Amino acid sequence: MEKNTTVQEEKKLLRSKIRAVLKEKYSDREKISSLGKSACKRILEDENYLSADIVLSYIPYGFELDSTFLTEQALKDGKKICVPRVEPDSSSMDFYFLTGELPLTAQLEKGSFGISEPKGTLQKLETDFTLNGKKIFMVVPGLAFTEKGARLGKGRGFYDFYIPRLIKSGCSLFAAGFCYREQVVENLPVEDTDFFLHCLFTP
Repeated sequence: MEKNTTVQEEKKLLRSKIRAVLKEKYSDREKISSLGKSACKRILEDENYLSADIVLSYIPYGFELDSTFLTEQALKDGKKICVPRVEPDSSSMDFYFLTGELPLTAQLEKGSFGISEPKGTLQKLETDFTLNGKKIFMVVPGLAFTEKGARLGKGRGFYDFYIPRLIKSGCSLFAAGFCYREQVVENLPVEDTDFFLHCLFTP
């Protein structure tokens, strides 16, 4: 118990440190968008993305690196792409399919944390046997990452709970971190339940 408590304390301190750096350096929306577009272009050229049956991305919030260019381009390319919607007052999250037939903003609404989410009327990605053998490319946000794929999230555990569900479905998952260079650190406190990403994409 003592070891786990120490890890949690280390994570809390690092979250505060990274948030302060992001707040100081990334308050300009145009800068966030430009850097996000640069990182997205790297993904759009990656073989793991190109060969994926389904792409899982996210709707950026606050200082997060902007993934909008990837989402919009994937829709233009005819890719099946989903973004997350969380269950209020829980650590439960599901992904919903977007459509290229409507503007992105018309498919979103404000969620329980003030973050834009897909409308609940959209089709949900079911994490069951229908994903068996499917190639899924997942873009994962976070606060800090290591080059070896360790990730520090915001502390609510949404991806920690969701990724094992995906793996259990039998899909072939390629999970990529998406962040600013300032979010890449040498080491992170990890626990046995932490999932390691396959690679990182930065501007």
